Amino acid sequence: MSHFNAYIVLTVRKEFWDERHGNFTAALRAARSFQRSEVIHLDEWTEKQIRAFADLAEPQIVDNADQFRLFRSAVLASDWSGRFWDIPRRPLFLKLIMDDYLCGAAEIKTVSTLYQAYFRRKIENDLFKLGCQFGTGRPLNRAEMDLNTVLDALLNLLTAVAGSMTSGINEDEGACDLDPTIDELSLRKIIGEKDVQIGGLTEVITHSVLVPPGPRQTRNMQFRFAHTSFQEWFTARFFLADYYAHENLVQPPTVRKFLDELIAESRG
Repeated sequence: MSHFNAYIVLTVRKEFWDERHGNFTAALRAARSFQRSEVIHLDEWTEKQIRAFADLAEPQIVDNADQFRLFRSAVLASDWSGRFWDIPRRPLFLKLIMDDYLCGAAEIKTVSTLYQAYFRRKIENDLFKLGCQFGTGRPLNRAEMDLNTVLDALLNLLTAVAGSMTSGINEDEGACDLDPTIDELSLRKIIGEKDVQIGGLTEVITHSVLVPPGPRQTRNMQFRFAHTSFQEWFTARFFLADYYAHENLVQPPTVRKFLDELIAESRG
């Protein structure tokens, strides 16, 4: 960024930029030091780049070679877009798919099952590998808690959080939007209503996919999901839990796609 002498760097989905670039421009122009802006588009990876990633990764896989071959065949198959949408074209999510396969999640048939495996693995790693010291003053071990109970509690909490971040529900049009953040007071209230097993706000933020969007504030800090698609998946879970109350609601397209996958999974 020094090449562009950039004091402010914004990263945003292309569709959000296309929809709201006027808002971004107005906000930047309000800054006294603003002179001009540069827009850099990061292109999605091609099949050739996806193959190159797999070629570079393969020699480093000492264990789980069979699982890696499953990953490779899945993301290089001619019909991969029907299973994974476009996410293998994004390096971060391509690695996420690889990690899920290497951890033994061989039955990754949809993006929803991919996310389910990722969230469970992420929470487990946070609790037992990075260490969870509440109450005991030391990292917990698996004998001290029922892992599945904790995982389910945190997933249900994040589902409730995503549900609380839906707004703009219009009774005439039946449409909803997703709020980008949730304030600390609202989050603490939801945590208080749920038995999350691992403690309060600090533990939930440490061991989930909620992050603060900026430096710590003195009061009522804001939090968001680490990636918009994570919020969309948990929102779909929220709608699934009370499907008939929301079946006529016009949902954001990605939320609808996740919901359709979750419905199919629930029916076996």
